[in-house]
Amino acid sequence: MSLFVNVTSRKIDSKVTQRWIEKHNFPCVPVYSTNEQSKVDILAKNKIDIFVDDAFHNFVEINNSGVSFCYLMDAPYNRKFDVGHMRIYKLSDIVTGDHLIHNYPDRIEYYKNQKELNKDKKA
Repeated sequence: MSLFVNVTSRKIDSKVTQRWIEKHNFPCVPVYSTNEQSKVDILAKNKIDIFVDDAFHNFVEINNSGVSFCYLMDAPYNRKFDVGHMRIYKLSDIVTGDHLIHNYPDRIEYYKNQKELNKDKKA
């Protein structure tokens, strides 16, 4: 599994999608198109633990699912939503491994709690 993947609502062969991948220096990552299914389903199927989205409704759905931990990528259209430390301004703001665990334990704890809540709902 690749360290980075791109999950998009657009068609994979879309020029917009390809330009975005090239612009953000992700030319060799797997790209998944939702084909109108939920991003949560794709994240669960591919065991993606940490995700970034710019759409607030996806951010909420993904974090509430307990499947993945989602950050909100800053954009003019989502600034009205107060998400605190879960907002990022560039992809390099995400640091995985020990740095994330030691410096942002509340993020990890939130993610674990969401997973536990989800298990309880399914039981």
